[in-house]
Amino acid sequence: MKAIFKLLTFIAFAIIFQACKNEDLKTVTKTATENYNIVVLSDKGLIKNGKGKFYLEFQNAANNQPVNVGEVRVQANMPMPGMPMVNDAEVSTTDNPGRYAVQYDLSMIGSWTLNVRFDDNKSVTLPVTVN
Repeated sequence: MKAIFKLLTFIAFAIIFQACKNEDLKTVTKTATENYNIVVLSDKGLIKNGKGKFYLEFQNAANNQPVNVGEVRVQANMPMPGMPMVNDAEVSTTDNPGRYAVQYDLSMIGSWTLNVRFDDNKSVTLPVTVN
């Protein structure tokens, strides 16, 4: 009986841990291509200046189901007269299909453009505001 109780307790903690790990993300911005919906997500629904992390989620445009798109590359650009800022972000896969973690370092508040390359050189541009 004690063994069953311990097993059930372990399972309950594992479920709670997994639920906390899959944080409730909010949409920052989104766009669509012919085949994909691309959503930028973060924990608070915004991108903060400095170092941080957001997520890109790729969905099949026909059924909105997450879909892996292979290697993803992200470059953030802030257009400025005479001195545009360019930042290559670090992208990694996550445990969730179609969701990629993006580590960034955006040093200025303002309007940025995310240039996203994926699925054998397809690309999309997403405007974001860094707060």
